[in-house]
Amino acid sequence: MLLPEQLPFQLPRQEGVPEVVLERLLRSLPPRRATYVGSFGGTAAIIKLFSTDEPQARRDYAREVEGLTLLTRAGLPTPELLFSGPAGDGASLVVTRYLDGSEDLLSLIQAPPGRMEELEVGHQLGVMMARLHRHRLIHRDAHLGNFLCWQKQVVLIDGGGIGRNRALFKSRANLTNLALLLAQLPVNKGGLAGALMKGYGVDYRAIGRYLNAQRRARERRYLKKSLRSCTEFKAEKGEGRRVVVRRELTDDPDMQHLLQNPDRAIEHGQPLKQGNSATLARIRERPWVIKRYNIKSSWHRWRLAFRRSRASSSWLNGYRLRMWGLSTPLPLALIEQRIGWFPDRAYLVMEYSPSSSCTDYLKQDDAKSQQVIDELVLTTQQLQLLGLSHGDMKVDNLLYSEKSITLLDLDSLRRWRHQKTLRRAIAADQQRLLRNWDEAMDFHRRLSQQLKRANTIPMTGFTD
Repeated sequence: MLLPEQLPFQLPRQEGVPEVVLERLLRSLPPRRATYVGSFGGTAAIIKLFSTDEPQARRDYAREVEGLTLLTRAGLPTPELLFSGPAGDGASLVVTRYLDGSEDLLSLIQAPPGRMEELEVGHQLGVMMARLHRHRLIHRDAHLGNFLCWQKQVVLIDGGGIGRNRALFKSRANLTNLALLLAQLPVNKGGLAGALMKGYGVDYRAIGRYLNAQRRARERRYLKKSLRSCTEFKAEKGEGRRVVVRRELTDDPDMQHLLQNPDRAIEHGQPLKQGNSATLARIRERPWVIKRYNIKSSWHRWRLAFRRSRASSSWLNGYRLRMWGLSTPLPLALIEQRIGWFPDRAYLVMEYSPSSSCTDYLKQDDAKSQQVIDELVLTTQQLQLLGLSHGDMKVDNLLYSEKSITLLDLDSLRRWRHQKTLRRAIAADQQRLLRNWDEAMDFHRRLSQQLKRANTIPMTGFTD
């Protein structure tokens, strides 16, 4: 199946099939399928093309048609199926009505938490999942991008993700499926998650362990992808080094020069930190920071040969935090150098964060310092929800901006499998956090009291 190079494009006419025009490409998965906005006999439509030459594409087509049929029979809101069948030139066609003015639910993640519209849509989404499961159906690819909000109603799309399910309502299989959807939400979407669970008729106690399992699985998949070539990243390996860079920067001249000679970029940059273990500099031409992880000795090099590089750990942890909605500078590029089997210097390029140190707000009014305290406590709660500890909560690694804490220096951040060790690690983080300020200071006293109160609040999987 050859995709048209220029749009709009009219498909060859088939007997008994209205005119099909492709106008705008939405997404493509060569060589299996492509999705377009277009028209079908003059009616605005979503048009999916499937290659009949690819066995997997033929299965995708069959699942799409079956899924849309199952949703329609169950009376669940989904776009009307206008046509399914051969399209000629080695392709099959699935056409559904275009819902003008619709918006996918991914926009809820970017919206401020707790909006009334968010709570209403979250409740509808929970009701939708409950109806789906009551009809013995399941959504194998449940995420917010596969649901639309149209005329104040939640509409389910992507028939290819719909499958039959023999399990009873609120069974383990169905709760796992609901948890798959909840695991797509950042941890600060407590209002949305609560409305969704209420709409379904379940609480965190019933779904908590399934949610944690789905979060871990989603995180593993994404972090594994962040170290290989894909839509978001480009990875190259050879000549004693490995480079991973964000896809949108692969052709950037400044990034190309930096990747070719990172030491020169540090020499010409603005020094921020010059230590024995790491060197940090700001790139003068761009809002970037480059951090070099140094090899201190032969013994140090030998120890690093048996573990992940600190730069790689920081890269993974940066994307780990960002995928759950915590603030940290965006990692842009990773460079790892080796001498034979042994690691050499490694480099991490990040966005520059203009945020201020938390200590800058101590001499301001109590309202501003209280905002800083609230965000510090919230950050420790969110880390605990995700089973993470930072490992180095000194004040230089905590920046405050726009009512959020930005976490730096992530090579010590780690995930804990057991609650006992997690609580111990979180307690160590909180103790280190408090040591940033003298015990006699009012800020220390208020922060300590608030941390103690927060530690007694039951975990519900999300924060508001």
